[in-house]
Amino acid sequence: MIAEANGQGMQTQVVEDVLTGRPMTEGYTPSLPLWATWAMDGAWLPQFYLLRDIELMMIHPMVRNPLNHFKSGIASVDFEITTQDPTAQAFLEGQCRRFWSGGVPMLQGGYEYGWIGAENLYSKSDDGMLQWDALVQFNPRDTYLLTQSAQPVGVRVKNVRDKGNVDLWLASTDVPAKALWYAHEPRYNQHYGQSQLLGAWRPWRRLAWKDGAETVADTGVYRFAYAGPVVRYPEEDSQPASNAPATSLDSQGRPRRYARDVARQIAEWFKAGAGVGLPSSKYPPEMGGGDKWSLELPKQTLNIDGLIAYIKHLWDQISHGIGVPPELMQAAETGSGYSGRKIPRDAFLMRNQRIADAIILLFVNQVLKPLMKWNFGHTRFEVRVKDMLKEERAAQVGKPSEDGAARAEGMPMGPKATGAQSQGQFVEPPVPSIAGAQFSIEEARRVAGRIVGRILGRAA
Repeated sequence: MIAEANGQGMQTQVVEDVLTGRPMTEGYTPSLPLWATWAMDGAWLPQFYLLRDIELMMIHPMVRNPLNHFKSGIASVDFEITTQDPTAQAFLEGQCRRFWSGGVPMLQGGYEYGWIGAENLYSKSDDGMLQWDALVQFNPRDTYLLTQSAQPVGVRVKNVRDKGNVDLWLASTDVPAKALWYAHEPRYNQHYGQSQLLGAWRPWRRLAWKDGAETVADTGVYRFAYAGPVVRYPEEDSQPASNAPATSLDSQGRPRRYARDVARQIAEWFKAGAGVGLPSSKYPPEMGGGDKWSLELPKQTLNIDGLIAYIKHLWDQISHGIGVPPELMQAAETGSGYSGRKIPRDAFLMRNQRIADAIILLFVNQVLKPLMKWNFGHTRFEVRVKDMLKEERAAQVGKPSEDGAARAEGMPMGPKATGAQSQGQFVEPPVPSIAGAQFSIEEARRVAGRIVGRILGRAA
């Protein structure tokens, strides 16, 4: 009452309206990203080359494999669904799993360019409920977002046969979305995301572009495998028939065959795998008496170990740029242990957790909420992706996760236990028991030592 009397109540209400209202910076447009002017002189825009090169990058195995590995990070997830209606619970579970198996792989096509537009397809279930059925995928460069007052309202799809451009709507309060727009890890609240291949573009160019490391290696192997012989010839020429090969006309118009041209012809024949014949004529004794014509094969050893090491270095850079540490795709090395493999795996899962949370939130807001209102009225529910890192750890050690669901049967036993110990985690071995008597770890070790001593004594 005192606050209202001195005018503070009205002021507090105004502040609350501002704090809880729409963003005051709505309509913000970010400046050009710094990487867009990557060049010493800033004279060219690499995003032009990046978008042009994406399709070429996708056919390279050292880009395609890490990208598919990155996509697999959210291939298998569990959902936590909360609602009071058992029928709605079953409906939500079925819709989430159907979307994750059939829709998410389509949306992951946006990883390459940074965004993707798609069309939702719906059907009627046997009990008459409207349900999400499938997703139609479009090339990201054929779709763009429609906005009204800086708010997304739909997706335009170009190059539709007999129709030209087709506009699809996003969800309203009562109607599910016909369009689905996924922006992959957007920056600065933008409606368009960034390519997952962005960090791999520069090492890929050094590896696979013109005069790149692969081209240099291929050229070296070719030159080594097809190196031509050295043909020694005399400083002579002859006058053959006018139609003989390797002839040219001298200053007087007479056909001449120069020994140099014949030597080159012999080298080309030899390179093509043809047999060659050399004259057995020799120089006179005063000139050494050696063969006028001889053929010598080059003696060389190809060693491109340094180049191969550089190529593998670029492979690792590409993998890191895509977001997949090479350790996750390579066989474990001796002594790699926890820090060598488990820590990169944890970071990989945490990054993919953010992506999974964004995708399920998109599906809930654009599809599930209107569908639930359409089929069940105002039924409250909540859907989220379970913590993938905790679920994986629970599966490894055989312990139940936070929701109480056991992910593996049994516990690792002994110092050679698999599961958590194989991943670098320490698992306390169980206390041994003999005929129901419990022993501590120290007592068990002493007993084991005495038993081993007796066995060795008998063997002696």
